[in-house]
Amino acid sequence: MTALCRVLTLLLVCVSACFAAADDAPGLLGPHRVGVRLIEIGRADDSVFTAWVFYPAREDGLDTPANIDEGPYPVLSFGHGFLQAVQQYRHTLRVLASHGYLVVASNSHKDPFPDHAQFSADLARCVTHLIKLDARESSWLYGLVDESALALGGHSMGGGAAVRAAESLPVQLVIPLAAAPLRADRGDERNASQKAPGTPVAHLVGSDDRIVIPALTRNLYDRAPAPKLMITIEGGSHCGFLDRPESFGCDRGRIEPRRQLRLARQLMLDILDAYLKDDRDKHDALWDAGATRAGLIFERSPRREREAPSDQ
Repeated sequence: MTALCRVLTLLLVCVSACFAAADDAPGLLGPHRVGVRLIEIGRADDSVFTAWVFYPAREDGLDTPANIDEGPYPVLSFGHGFLQAVQQYRHTLRVLASHGYLVVASNSHKDPFPDHAQFSADLARCVTHLIKLDARESSWLYGLVDESALALGGHSMGGGAAVRAAESLPVQLVIPLAAAPLRADRGDERNASQKAPGTPVAHLVGSDDRIVIPALTRNLYDRAPAPKLMITIEGGSHCGFLDRPESFGCDRGRIEPRRQLRLARQLMLDILDAYLKDDRDKHDALWDAGATRAGLIFERSPRREREAPSDQ
């Protein structure tokens, strides 16, 4: 075996082990096995970036064949937080894929000086790239993308990028976690009341967030047109949305990170199912003004009805 082959083999083994590592907050896995694949995505200027795709598969593992029997699947493009790797969300993304979602997570802009506008565009490119793969007969995703069920999401910087990306890409849902306002959005004081009804947005925040305080996310929530939700996890922290919240500089909340992760994952599944799988019961439960859940505070816009997919 050549030195290059040994290095590549070791790299694949390390990557596979990283994505297969034990989950600190187990549970909620769905019926699907989950494959993981690294893909390249091009930009208009001929530069490329990589992204990880988590998908329903025949077997768990790296580059395993997709499960073609139960597709097509809804898509979620997920953006990482500032200086965070996709691996910090791998178990959450695996849970979503195990319930029948194609989850694509950009690797771009992990440096200390990210281009927020470009990162937002990359999240949109992740979606359009999967749609291109869906149309290519030789593709491993051929016929497996549900183009009528598309969502954008992310954590912190990635949540803010998802909100921004939704302005240029027609999707059915935006689901940010502790979304941070972006530099690219500073000075944007558009009056939300003057906007037309938009894409449904469901913000998830932790009440004890010390990094992106809930008031900053509320500014994004207040500016968004209805329909919109803001769900606060009581005692939740900013880093409590990470698979491994012990990173340097992280905050701590009043509840255990394992509990916060479980609540966040269940909420994400409920919201995605309501809007991308047309689960009417889950949709009604989210919007029922009288419904409560332990440890959660719900805020809802007056507008309740779901929006038809945009044709723009």
